[in-house]
Amino acid sequence: MALRPCDRFLRNITILLGLAVFSFGCNPATISYLFMPFVDDRVQPKCKLANPDKEITIVIASRFESLEVRPEVQPTDQELAETLAQELRKRAKENKDKLKIVPPLRVRPYLSKLKNWDSAELISVGERFQADYVIVLNIQSLSLVMPNSYNSLYQGKADVEVTVIDTHQPALESVTLKSPFRCEYPTSRPIDSSSSSPSQFRQLFTSRMARDLSRWFAAYPSDQKYDID
Repeated sequence: MALRPCDRFLRNITILLGLAVFSFGCNPATISYLFMPFVDDRVQPKCKLANPDKEITIVIASRFESLEVRPEVQPTDQELAETLAQELRKRAKENKDKLKIVPPLRVRPYLSKLKNWDSAELISVGERFQADYVIVLNIQSLSLVMPNSYNSLYQGKADVEVTVIDTHQPALESVTLKSPFRCEYPTSRPIDSSSSSPSQFRQLFTSRMARDLSRWFAAYPSDQKYDID
């Protein structure tokens, strides 16, 4: 019986690896090096949402904990939700995870009507979109300018309370993650404010926050574990 193409490929790979092992000797370090391309070296997230058996739908809800009146800062909550949605879609594609991220623009009208952002009300919003989880980003503090720089240097700092709610659980038992998130960008050298507008820097900072947050929920390559500004 003729071998199928995939079986023929696996047979050839096995033969080549066997020849390589004999040529290099039976050193364990050498053998492990040969098999490195076949090893999953991704860093696993602290709160994995993907399920290999079914598609998981996620709603992202972001807001400022207190009323925000600074015009250059006000759009951050919605931009963070949008950018995190983009990052999670990208991670899902890379990992071949079956994740569906509801566009935050569709969710926003329902969030704006909430009197309380408690588990019960957020579950009700998630259920409108048949979501399995709601990722809640509660921005407790955020700044774009380095203190005492007289607005001459950009350095973003944010403290966010991150909560994940399982919509399939009773409200009192629905919180699967509640953890503080802190981001500072850039960490090494502030950016001269004359080089970009506040909105341009805000978008850079928001992108950095979203990229870091996406790693909480989706696996990522190990070489991205320590990013450099």
